[in-house]
Amino acid sequence: MGKAVARVLLSPISAAVSLIDKRAGAALFSVISTAAAFIPGVGPLISAGLNLANAATGAYSLSGRRGGNLVPFDPKSVNPDKAAVRKLVFGRTAFPLDLRYAEPSSDTKQEYISYVFALAAHKSDAIESIYIEDKLAWTSGGGAQGIFVGYLTVEVILEAGAAAYHTVEAGANWASTRRMTGCTTMKVRVKRTDNSKTSQSPFASGISGRWTVIGRGMPVYDPARDSTVAGGSGSQRANDCTTWAYTASSVARGNNPALQLLAYLLGWKINGVGSVGLGVPPARLNLPSFAAAAAICDESVALAAGGSHRRYEAGKAYTDADDPSAVIAELLDAMNGELVHDGGKLALRLAVNDLTAEVALNEDDFLSGFEWQPQPELSEQFTVVRGRFTLPDAPSLFSLADYPDVSTGRTALAPRVLTLELPPVQDVRRAERIATQVARRSTKQGEFTVRLGIRGWLLRQNMVVSVTSASRGWTNKLFRVRGIQLATDASGAVDVRLREEEASIYSWSTSETGNIAPVNPVAYDNRLAASWLMAGIEAAATRNVARGNWATATAYDLGDIVNDGGNAYSCIVAHTSSGGNRPPSANWSLLVTGGGAGAAGDNVAIVTIWKRGATAPAGPTGSSVFDFNGTLTESTVGALNGWTLAIPAADGNPAWSRYAGARNGGTSDTITSGEWSAAVKALDNGADGESIKPIYKRSATQPSTPSPSTGVPSGWYGDTGSVPAGANPIWISLGTRPDSVANFTWQAATQLQAVSVAAFGQQVALGFSTSAVISVVLSPGQTASVEAQLTGNHTGTATTDINLEYRVEGGTWTAFGTSVPDSGGPGDITVATASGTFTNGGAGGVRYEVRATGTRTAANVTAVSAESYLRV
Repeated sequence: MGKAVARVLLSPISAAVSLIDKRAGAALFSVISTAAAFIPGVGPLISAGLNLANAATGAYSLSGRRGGNLVPFDPKSVNPDKAAVRKLVFGRTAFPLDLRYAEPSSDTKQEYISYVFALAAHKSDAIESIYIEDKLAWTSGGGAQGIFVGYLTVEVILEAGAAAYHTVEAGANWASTRRMTGCTTMKVRVKRTDNSKTSQSPFASGISGRWTVIGRGMPVYDPARDSTVAGGSGSQRANDCTTWAYTASSVARGNNPALQLLAYLLGWKINGVGSVGLGVPPARLNLPSFAAAAAICDESVALAAGGSHRRYEAGKAYTDADDPSAVIAELLDAMNGELVHDGGKLALRLAVNDLTAEVALNEDDFLSGFEWQPQPELSEQFTVVRGRFTLPDAPSLFSLADYPDVSTGRTALAPRVLTLELPPVQDVRRAERIATQVARRSTKQGEFTVRLGIRGWLLRQNMVVSVTSASRGWTNKLFRVRGIQLATDASGAVDVRLREEEASIYSWSTSETGNIAPVNPVAYDNRLAASWLMAGIEAAATRNVARGNWATATAYDLGDIVNDGGNAYSCIVAHTSSGGNRPPSANWSLLVTGGGAGAAGDNVAIVTIWKRGATAPAGPTGSSVFDFNGTLTESTVGALNGWTLAIPAADGNPAWSRYAGARNGGTSDTITSGEWSAAVKALDNGADGESIKPIYKRSATQPSTPSPSTGVPSGWYGDTGSVPAGANPIWISLGTRPDSVANFTWQAATQLQAVSVAAFGQQVALGFSTSAVISVVLSPGQTASVEAQLTGNHTGTATTDINLEYRVEGGTWTAFGTSVPDSGGPGDITVATASGTFTNGGAGGVRYEVRATGTRTAANVTAVSAESYLRV
């Protein structure tokens, strides 16, 4: 094969990615296909919800348009659910507080209670302070604070394990066997009794449900500190969480949103097992891009009031049940970022001014007419960006507050709001800076679509290019590549979609205006708190504990109440009782003087009688006697006229009721006929309901409709868990019947579960050293098409060839297809190809493996990985 053709083959194949619809935006336009193809096991999780693009802003994902959801939980409220999902914490923020165990002390008065909490399912950097309700209760450096001194002790373990665990009370129930290995945990012990009459326990009625535990969360991985990553230097490793760090070179790396996102994608492992995060393999991530984005987050930004701060910082807690797309979207919003496809890997790009054109295009490069859309549709344009950020410190304690509205300058449009929520952002200046860039980006959304010739092969995703067009009056107008696709014909043309760029979009990224409106702190309102019997205690109050009858040789504390001689006494001096200090004495204060017995009270009852009839039945005709033990007896035969205390059995008529009061100091009372109330229809006959029952069956084809039956027909099952496993789909039939004794009439079966079939379009690299293998599941009668290509260059004379084989997974390999070998001499490039098909002829879904093996007649043939592949 000639070298000129070879040069075309060696052009950037990474350009062959799909153009997305103009309305879909461009934030993650290829993440779905990337994740599904390159991240086994994790791909479906990400691809289900990661199209975070927003038509209103093009390249940036915005909170107002997300598809994913975050699990609602309040990190400032105690969660008593011992089966709560795992939590992960990024940056400095309020930690979740999941109660895992509680145990009172063993003394008779149970003065103390210990609580064990799980704070995060990973190692954390520090726990700094605790607020209970709105009061500072504890700090890591000073222990208990204020009214909590003497009543609160706290033990924090940042990474629990064999050498770090809590012992509760004597350790009989919670000690070394309850470690919560690898997690951040906390034991709290509170004293419920008073230390003195003037020092009252704030925990007399239990602990408050409203706690704010403030600290620094998960260590993060920084590719810039990994010597195995291009441009990196250091001992950190992506696949070893023990090498990650929260602080490096005196900088809080754990607050960096780019590194937080990378840590979430990689996932935190405890003893090699994934705990929280997605578990994306490091090989599927463009690690240098995350290092570059982290460096941008760390850049110093000048403040109008003087000084500076890091461009972006973030902090927030999430749950393991959160929609990954929503978590990723929040972190991207916190740094004005986007995830993009980059040669089969996920890369992070932040919105910064990198507007240096790498390729210059002009009308000579256009193979067709172009399309220029200067603005999105009117419905996608907005006039103001509005939302909330997090106020971290007291009195707000990480509550959400509004940041100032940011206008886009579209004064000719009716007011239209884009909601951009920024909960991980904890500084109003950062929030306004992000919102301002989003607003400015919205005014520059022109899209240019054109087909290019051979120069289109120079482009790649996200590259900045310039366009000169006399017909549009452009001279080196800047664009960014947002979509690129090889033409479907054999012309070698490239279809591209370009997004308008301009330096003014990013001009506000390195400073802030100083015109930020004041943001008032969110005051704590204890009326909104979830509280556990947290009653207020008045000054100089006592315990007021009832101790029953006074007894000798008993330890009595202040406020203990006893009964003695018919009177009630309160202890005013703590002491051990004896005959010499029995009430009344100097140790006791009289509370209540005992009185004599009162007069006996009357017995009182409401008596209800029942009778059925088409209309209201006539009432009793004579007197009857009600015994307070629950019987009603006629004074004369027929006096009740058929009315009874019990509800009569159903006879097709409604049930009616009457009632009367009975009161007497004796054991019974006479009720006359005139004392009964008017008849009231109490129970009526309802229409019979219709029963519905589902049944299930696994079958390669639609099962026949079952005959009517009273229960589950033979060969069918009453629930999916009972259906035997197999490759065939599950079918469902619904049965209905008019009452509980009739037969079910069954509907025609409907397929409930499809056979899992791997999507075609899988491709892996092919070389000489090992065979390339792809796994695919085929439904009955489904055919797989396979092709392979192997490119090599020669230092001598040799032949390149490919062998194609397939098999049922784990079975024997079968050769198939046609092979077209290629040969050449020194300096030549050979391209061998092979193709073939095979079909699933069975009755159910079958998983197959396809293998391609490259061969060569001499060792001086080497593979060119960019051009060698196996594709199904």
